[in-house]
Amino acid sequence: MWRVIACSVAVLCCGSAALAGRTFRDDFASYAEAGSGEPAWDTDSVLWEMRGGGLECANPGRSFAVYAAPYADEQIIEATLEVSGTTTDQWKIAGVAIFSDPANYWHLALVESPDTDGARHYVELVEAYRGRWLAEAAPDTKLTLVERTGGDFDWRYDRPYRLRLRLTPHQIGGTVSELEGEVVTRIAYRLDNPRSVRAGRAGLDSGGFRSRFDDFHLEVTGADAPPKQPALPPAEVRSWPGLRGPASGFFRVEQRDGTWWMFDPQGRAFYVIRTDHANYDVHRCEALGYAPYHRNVAEKYGGEEAWAGSTAARLKSWGFNTVAANYSPSLRYRGLAHIDLLGLGQSFASFDDIAPQVHWTGFPNVFSPKWKEHCRKQARQRCLPAQDDPWLVGYFFDNELEWYGKSGQPWGLADDAFKKPAEHTAKRALVDFLRRRYRGDIAAFNRAWETDVASFDALLTMEEPLAEKVEAARSDKQAFVRLIAGPAAACRALFLCLRRGHLRGRSEPLLLGCRAGGGLPRRAQRGPGGG
Repeated sequence: MWRVIACSVAVLCCGSAALAGRTFRDDFASYAEAGSGEPAWDTDSVLWEMRGGGLECANPGRSFAVYAAPYADEQIIEATLEVSGTTTDQWKIAGVAIFSDPANYWHLALVESPDTDGARHYVELVEAYRGRWLAEAAPDTKLTLVERTGGDFDWRYDRPYRLRLRLTPHQIGGTVSELEGEVVTRIAYRLDNPRSVRAGRAGLDSGGFRSRFDDFHLEVTGADAPPKQPALPPAEVRSWPGLRGPASGFFRVEQRDGTWWMFDPQGRAFYVIRTDHANYDVHRCEALGYAPYHRNVAEKYGGEEAWAGSTAARLKSWGFNTVAANYSPSLRYRGLAHIDLLGLGQSFASFDDIAPQVHWTGFPNVFSPKWKEHCRKQARQRCLPAQDDPWLVGYFFDNELEWYGKSGQPWGLADDAFKKPAEHTAKRALVDFLRRRYRGDIAAFNRAWETDVASFDALLTMEEPLAEKVEAARSDKQAFVRLIAGPAAACRALFLCLRRGHLRGRSEPLLLGCRAGGGLPRRAQRGPGGG
């Protein structure tokens, strides 16, 4: 049964004409069906879509839709929200936001805890500051709680609510109301710590719910220019001066006498010596309900800044020159280069897969019509802000994607595609691949595979993979895996975007690759930039 929630929040929108002054409205009535609302709305997921005069989202993880409104330090946001179901059994949220960037924002949201925690319902007004969640309550970023009534409000599906979020230079507060007007929740914080989010653009966020937003309204009574990025210090890292090249200002690769070398921004040869998970806020133990490491270092250092200084010094003393994969941003620009993890394939596999995310990362459906748009959105959101960062070595496209599928065989992804229903684009791609490979001759296919299939169309209806009894079958299945890793592959779409100069400031393409771990075939590991 579809379950509905309505929320009313102050948000700026652009589908309808702006009202006089600095008031804006959007009823979403004029957008193309299934569109994302661009350029009025900037969404970071392909799962934001215009449907029937509303903006819907079914993203399993947190995702934002930000309106092209003034960046303001004083504004009121209102909207209507309907929730029609869930897409995960983990944390679920839906609400309105003051969005500065993906690491800095406020949101007022309806929340459902994980199913293992009883799927409890409540309301939260929460801040992310420099990537730290619940920053409003952390020791070094703590804000004064002014009011909190009804935060444990047990909101219900199939009932409409209104949310209202107001930001001023001195305070942020939100209310949740019944549509009839009764206020059921009030939460407010005083912005009395300089380490807090004090301005941003109006936005929406959703994750884990099937959400529908409508009737947005935004009032902007103050304005502020987006914060200027501080000038970054020169990238001084541990390199090897025994081999030099041109100083480009960025990390780059160059081939010399048949050997590929990496050079640092000053033109010195550079060999990455890195560690992963150097993070102030990991790893949470579900059984304990907290992260033991975080609790220990918070007590020892009294805050993240002191921890970051000590940790960076220790890593450098041990010979490391780079942090990567789940590091704390507070470690940046302390003598350590950094490599960022994009998770292109893993994030897409969470809602459209060839190999499902059962116990690990899964594998994305690169044959989906939404795949290229997903890569484009992620490249724009994740890479553009770092386009002029000289300390950035490059990106891991993904972490240990399941290239061998669920069977653990080199052709495992072909078997996983076989298991999909007939309408699935990966299943159709597999059957089309075999049809082309055998020039439409099902008899030739049957002879090669030693099977008896009535037609290629009959393959579409089969949800158990044909056994690879002979070498021809194994060869065909592995050839399909190579097709997956070819022009449609996750990494390639982003790599081409970067190489074609969509990111300004780089005289050389970024070094790109995949974090292989134990899950990537050797073929995909070769060459500079990886697979």
